[in-house]
Amino acid sequence: MKVSHDTVAATYSVTAYKAGEITVAPPGIAPDAGGRSADERAVKHLSRSFLLLPDRLIEEWPPERFEELREEHLALLLDLNPEVALIGTGAAFRFPDPAVTAPLHAAGIGVEVMDTAAACRTFNILASEGRRVAAALLML
Repeated sequence: MKVSHDTVAATYSVTAYKAGEITVAPPGIAPDAGGRSADERAVKHLSRSFLLLPDRLIEEWPPERFEELREEHLALLLDLNPEVALIGTGAAFRFPDPAVTAPLHAAGIGVEVMDTAAACRTFNILASEGRRVAAALLML
């Protein structure tokens, strides 16, 4: 008899990242009896920018490129009330114009800017700790 301890994520998690595609597993995905990992069975392979929270995936997020990111794109995060917002700027680390993130700062939301790969890793860590985190992930 094979006995193993399956840990089931209670939150969305990023299971793979490569330039132009992020794989996201929904809450409750664990390896199955055939040994397939959550990555192999994840329901979303996303190739455009999106917002991710521990309990919610918002695929319809307008900016496609870092250069298109505007204040109104991050305004949705104000309604979601995260404790920290991660902004993944694509393959390269770039700072957005301070006016873009000013409303988040004014609302007392912590803002961290990093390349998208780092934002994916950071999201997983913070979400697994039970933190109210939101990730705004740009592909390009």
